[in-house]
Amino acid sequence: MRRSRLAAAVAVAGLVLGGCGGVNPGAAATVDGVTIPLSEVDAMARAFCAADIASAKLQDQPPTPRDTAEYRNRVLGTLMNAELASQAVDDLDIDVPASAAESDLTQFEELFAMMSDDETSALTDYIGVFSRLDASTRAIGSEQGGQEAAADPEAAIAAGQEYLAERAADADIELDPRFGTPDDGQIVGGSGSLSVPADDEDAASASTAGGTDADAPASQVCS
Repeated sequence: MRRSRLAAAVAVAGLVLGGCGGVNPGAAATVDGVTIPLSEVDAMARAFCAADIASAKLQDQPPTPRDTAEYRNRVLGTLMNAELASQAVDDLDIDVPASAAESDLTQFEELFAMMSDDETSALTDYIGVFSRLDASTRAIGSEQGGQEAAADPEAAIAAGQEYLAERAADADIELDPRFGTPDDGQIVGGSGSLSVPADDEDAASASTAGGTDADAPASQVCS
C-alpha cells in the first residue's frame, strides 16, 4: 500500500461536530455518552505514524516529520464520526450488511511487514472503523438523500455526510480540551499538550508539552 491510500481514508472522515465540553480523564471524547478512550486514539495515532514511515521507506523517500498531534486529530475525527453514524443507523433502522464494510487488507501487506504486531493490530482496527463509517454514511445518504442519492454512490456519500453533520449539531459531544474545538470540519486549537510519543518505548518518560512540527520534542514527532 502507498501512503496516498491511507491518506485518502483519513481525508474522507473530517470531523463534522458542533459544540463540545470537558470529558472524564482517560477519555478523548464522548458522543452521546459513549466514551472514545484516549488509549485507543493514541494506539491508532502511533500506528499511522509507523505506516507513514514505512510507506516512505517503500518509496525510498525520507519521511516527512509531523507532530503526532496531527495523527491524533485525524484518528479522533474518524472515531467520533463512526460513533455518530452507528447511532444514526440504529435510530433509522438501516441495514448495513457486514460485506459492505469489509476491507481488502492485502493492499496493506507491505506496510504491515514493516510494522510491529501492535501497530499492525491498531492500524487494522482503524481501517475496520473507517470502512464501517464509509458504508454507514453511504447507506444513510441513500435513504435520506432522495432519488439522486439512491442512484449515485457519490451523491449518497455527500448526503450521508450532510445528515451526520446535522445530527452532530444536536448530539451531546464532550471533547478533551487538549484536542481543541471543532471548526468547519476540523479540530483546531487546544491547550498545546496533545502530542504523544511516537512509540510505546518513549511513552512513560516523554514530556506532555505540545508543539508544532518544528518545535515539538523529538519523542512527539513522527519522523
